[in-house]
Parts: sequence; C-alpha cells; structure tokens
Amino acid sequence: MQRMFVMDAKLAAAATALFIGGTFVIEPLLAPYIGGSAAYAPALIAIAGVGVIGMNYNKGAAKMMLLTACVFAVSLTLRTLDMPLCAQIPIGLHYFWHTLNALTLALVLETLRLARKP
Repeated sequence: MQRMFVMDAKLAAAATALFIGGTFVIEPLLAPYIGGSAAYAPALIAIAGVGVIGMNYNKGAAKMMLLTACVFAVSLTLRTLDMPLCAQIPIGLHYFWHTLNALTLALVLETLRLARKP
C-alpha cells in the first residue's frame, strides 16, 4: 500500500486491516459456490482492486497487478474445478494451481519492484 499508493504507515495498516476484516465477510458468502477456494477469493479481489485503483498512481505497477489478478483468477478457477473434474482428468488440476500461484507470487514481486520509489 505504501509503495503503490504512497500511503503513510498508519493508513497502509488500516487498509490491510480492512482487507483482513473483509475476508471474514467475503469468504462465507462465496463458500457455497466455490467451496474451499472461497478462502482465496478475497486475495483475488484485493489484487484486482489494487490494480484498478493503482492506475491513478503508477500505471506500470498497476498493469502488472492486473496481470497478476488474471493469472491468479485462472489459478483459482483450476483449483475450484480440480475436484469436480477429478474423474475426467486423472492427473488433476491441483498441480497447475501451485504452478500458477508461483507465477502469481513472482508477478507480485515484479509489481513491488515497479512500484518502488525513485
């Protein structure tokens, strides 16, 4: 928050607390639809939100964050479909969930690099 939006530490901590509080609301609402993947939905919403709002502050970092949201959305979709498609896809989709999560983390690190103060 401090890098992307040039927030002071207190405001960044408040934004983080808001995210944590929001997870307790969003997860139970989505659980009936996407099961255990609902635990990760708040992170996807936060990543996309930071990307959208960040366009007003740092377009390069914001675009990278939006790319990150897209990769994580595919990752989360594959995780959600893993169990229902288990019989049709013997290798499963869970491996792709982990692989795309690794890419997601790499993209977040690149976003932090791009959002670095000059």
